[in-house]
Amino acid sequence: MESANLSDFGVPSWKLVLLLLLSWILVVACMVKGIQSTGKVVYFTATFPYLVIVTLLIKGATLDGAIDGVKFFIIPDWSLLSNFQLWIDAAGQMFFSLGLSMGGIVMFGSYNKFHHPVYRDAVIISTLDMVTSILSGFVIFTTFGYMAKKSGKGILQVADSSYGLAFVAYPETLSTLAGANFWSFLFFFMLYTLGLDSQFALLETATTYLIDDFVWCRRNKTLLRLIFAVVLFGVGILLCCPGGQYLIGVIDVYASAYPLSVVSLCEAISVMWIYGIERFLSDLEYMLGKKPAILPYWYFVWVFWDPLFLVVLFFATMVKSETPKYADGSEYSTTMLIVCWSLYCLTLSPIIFWFILHARATRRRHEYTTFKAVSQCLGCHTLW
Repeated sequence: MESANLSDFGVPSWKLVLLLLLSWILVVACMVKGIQSTGKVVYFTATFPYLVIVTLLIKGATLDGAIDGVKFFIIPDWSLLSNFQLWIDAAGQMFFSLGLSMGGIVMFGSYNKFHHPVYRDAVIISTLDMVTSILSGFVIFTTFGYMAKKSGKGILQVADSSYGLAFVAYPETLSTLAGANFWSFLFFFMLYTLGLDSQFALLETATTYLIDDFVWCRRNKTLLRLIFAVVLFGVGILLCCPGGQYLIGVIDVYASAYPLSVVSLCEAISVMWIYGIERFLSDLEYMLGKKPAILPYWYFVWVFWDPLFLVVLFFATMVKSETPKYADGSEYSTTMLIVCWSLYCLTLSPIIFWFILHARATRRRHEYTTFKAVSQCLGCHTLW
């Protein structure tokens, strides 16, 4: 039962708390040996969703009205391209689906051998992410086409662009199918495995940073992961309250989505402009044995397009950001907005703090030192 606003926060639901506890026990059990144990679990959690997606796609394609949903999905409305919010949402989705600037990619990559073909992996992962997004779109809209035809409504009326898409609109559609319990279980179990995957990556990123830098953490890896789990379980209890949905929205936007563009911009500038594109390409050539293909393209993208895009995305996000609203339609109070933007600044503060601390400690302005400082800042931000 969700509350109307934050003033009616409520008490935790014991059912959700037990499920949260079970999830954290499972996460700790899978991560007890770090990347060695999670690597084996991921073979299942990463491949099972594809099996479910293909199964749901086959089922959705047989439903009456599925073709209407497919047409709605693949035929573009060109007038929407002038809506800048659409581009902001698309960029945000790209950040989350690929895990950009969250530290997970760098963390997993740090376990590779020095001459591992990272360029090939980057192309494969990006391509698979695009294919998976398109495939998921077909799955959703074939089912929504069926629901729209059955209810006599438009597809936009049965869809929901928020969390309701995964937890309300789509499950409601599945409940109308024959064997609804089976399809619902399959769908939610898929979401659960996706959540586990994300949790493995995020938790391992934070613990890896500490294990690499501190001797105590290196000697007590299991205890460190257990401490993280207990602390985060305690924080998660707040999200099990009726008003927890608003905290989820605040954290998702002001502590994750908005800061990601700033973190990415820091990464792009520090590597391509401060460390230098030529030095970076030389490092790639030393690791891979050759420079990346289509070199002029990468020059343009890495040096100019990425920083420019991220700057535009940052300012557009600030200008176009809408005042959050409660379920009853009322806007957040001024005090609550101050809390939201303070959380945004607090999320980014480790970058500035660590950079100043490192600069004062070294008192040097060499390019490599500056690059190293920015790298440590970003690592500190990831932990935060």
